[in-house]
Amino acid sequence: MDQPKQGLILAQQICAQCHAVAAGSPSSPNAAAPRFEDIANIPGMTATAISATLHTSHRTMPNVMLDSDQISNIVAYLLSLKRATR
Repeated sequence: MDQPKQGLILAQQICAQCHAVAAGSPSSPNAAAPRFEDIANIPGMTATAISATLHTSHRTMPNVMLDSDQISNIVAYLLSLKRATR
């Protein structure tokens, strides 16, 4: 089961040194790292796209090893930040 709350806790432990992970955060600690809220609200952003990003290493992002439950929880948390479309 995907758990947004567990995803937030994990994001605070693993991602927060670079990314702003909490809703309403004004900016990320690392200016090159997008806020989670901004990632969630990219047009067309899906669970599959976020999961693929977390499975792929990036030059500017540490190679964090997450198991499938951890990835699902972070994806659930990120998607919980998506603004409702009006």
